[in-house]
Amino acid sequence: MKKQGFLIILLVIISMIATIGVAAWLNLGSDLFSLKNTKPQENEIIVIPPQQEALSETNEATRTDQIVVEDEEAERVGFQFILDFIEVGPPSMDQAAAERAYQSLSSNAQASVNQETLSRDLAMFVGVQDMPDEGVSVENLVLAEDGSAILTVGLNYSGGRALRAITLIKENNEWKVDAVSLVEEFE
Repeated sequence: MKKQGFLIILLVIISMIATIGVAAWLNLGSDLFSLKNTKPQENEIIVIPPQQEALSETNEATRTDQIVVEDEEAERVGFQFILDFIEVGPPSMDQAAAERAYQSLSSNAQASVNQETLSRDLAMFVGVQDMPDEGVSVENLVLAEDGSAILTVGLNYSGGRALRAITLIKENNEWKVDAVSLVEEFE
């Protein structure tokens, strides 16, 4: 009787291991063959070839009018703008950073800020009341079909994080910050 009970337990264990193994194998197979259902990870660069644009309509992480690409100069200009913006804020304004921030704006964006009240106007332009006390991070870079670039940055606060999309355009063959907008973060 002991031997029979032992065999039943052994068969149950082997059956469980086999079931887990098959489930893991099926899950691995589904991961390999269903890439269209995967969501991009933070800081991941996604390239959507033109022939696959129709498929991207169902993917909530991408838009069909945008192709994610690397453009180091656009990223550098947008990120430097945010770093300079932080240096312009209270308690004391860094004049060199203020000049760099102003010069990195497009002519359209420069018209929306006054150099006399630059710190306040840039805060309104970026859409924040307080400077991030935990730094900033680059989250994503997207090049739109119209030639503009959208750099998503994280403004990191001890109480949370705010995402901003910095729209950059080419003016006189140089990347310039044209607008900053709020990005809603989906978890």
